[in-house]
Amino acid sequence: PESKAPVPARGGWRGLARALVPAPLLVMASVHGRSQRLYLYLFFHMFFAFSVVDSMFPLFAAARFDWNETQTGLFIAAVAIVLGASQGLFVGRLSRGIGETRMTMIGLALTGISIAGMSASHGFATLSICSVGMALGAGITIPAFTSLFSKVCGAHEAGETMSQSQAMLHTGRTIGALCWGWVFASIGPGAPFLFAGIALLGALVVFLAFSRVLLPQA
Repeated sequence: PESKAPVPARGGWRGLARALVPAPLLVMASVHGRSQRLYLYLFFHMFFAFSVVDSMFPLFAAARFDWNETQTGLFIAAVAIVLGASQGLFVGRLSRGIGETRMTMIGLALTGISIAGMSASHGFATLSICSVGMALGAGITIPAFTSLFSKVCGAHEAGETMSQSQAMLHTGRTIGALCWGWVFASIGPGAPFLFAGIALLGALVVFLAFSRVLLPQA
């Protein structure tokens, strides 16, 4: 049989750059309408910032407060209880009272300010206040934002788009953990929380700037 010469690879540096982009980001850029792409981006953006708590808090607590594993675990457990309580007790009432849009805006602002405030915490009282604020803010932001996203997804593609939102948030958490670890080692213990708080306030700015696209019925 006649042999054929191999087809040369195409794309060059552009192809290499595209190959290095995580698959969920390519999905976000290539499928769905503009509003859905923005929501998927914001899932990535928000959980990129949220990841600082999971990945950096134990290191931060050890460096800033000299806490051991038991102290850190108990504190994280207390914050998790506040987070769960805020979702169980307040989300339904707030949704009926002010709606998911205002919940998302308030939650992002509260979470961003609280996480940024953690960077300046040098005492237990200040850290506790910021952590409670962070837990309350995240507790109302995540369900409200997810509900808004579900409303712009057609019934025929709800399963696909919701699974893609999970891919985006896990990509954000993975990349965030790598970035915040580098910031911690390069600048200092408080820097990841300061930058993550600013990043969440940036997500709020994006949400407000593109509200007509994200909330077509508003």
